[in-house]
Amino acid sequence: MATKIECSLDDIKPLSPEAVKSILNADKEGNYILLDVRQPEEYQDSHIPGAKLIPLGELERRIRELDKDKKIITYCRTGRRSMGAAVLLCGLGFKDVYTMRGGSLDWHYETVTGPPEEGMGLLGEVVGPREALLLAFRLENGSLDFYSKASENLKGKSRVLPKLLDMEKGHISRIHTELAIYWRGTLPTPENLQKQLNGVLTEAGITVNEALLRFEDNVRDDLETIEVALEMEAKSYDLYKRMSAKVGDSGVRKFFQKLAAEEREHLQQLSGELKHFL
Repeated sequence: MATKIECSLDDIKPLSPEAVKSILNADKEGNYILLDVRQPEEYQDSHIPGAKLIPLGELERRIRELDKDKKIITYCRTGRRSMGAAVLLCGLGFKDVYTMRGGSLDWHYETVTGPPEEGMGLLGEVVGPREALLLAFRLENGSLDFYSKASENLKGKSRVLPKLLDMEKGHISRIHTELAIYWRGTLPTPENLQKQLNGVLTEAGITVNEALLRFEDNVRDDLETIEVALEMEAKSYDLYKRMSAKVGDSGVRKFFQKLAAEEREHLQQLSGELKHFL
């Protein structure tokens, strides 16, 4: 068991939800860990994208899952459990510990649903950087396929979908360039690699057909297009954050962290677009 040191509430730095949002938006290198200390059922029902779940009652025995070199922001439903978690972390030697005031009840930004293991099965057989990047390429390719088919459904009536298509194409190009570092032999062109992988999954971890079906049923204009895209990009950010924590290769881990940061930028851009329709 870790040696405890004396720690008090005065050693904890409280943050408003607005401050946490700003920190997450600016954290492109993954210097912060957003720690959800609620129960798994609460996390599955709704959590802040990119949050790592360790319930308060499990925190001390799972302390090795956290990097002491990172800054940690704890949150819960109201701010009470997260304050207790922050004091515990401080007492266990963590130097930069923050807690979010008001908890998830005062968080009025994007959230996602699903258990912490959602999408992680996709990495179950990943054994190296090449396989991890191929998975990322496949996910982005699936999202590109989804947005392309959605654009066809709206028959050129959307001003938002071309921007979304450009976002996905940019990620595909970035991943292809990174993949060349780890590829043995001649790497297929992005177009040929897309054909081989066939876009089975979107980056949000659902099949293109599932996403397209939801789109066809619910989306009739740009406003609803943005709402669906916000959901998908938030799930993508959430998945890339968790993927970056799981992949062993440091280079790919940092690359996934950058992809996650870009997904958050996409969320900001989409939120800006949304204001034009509200």
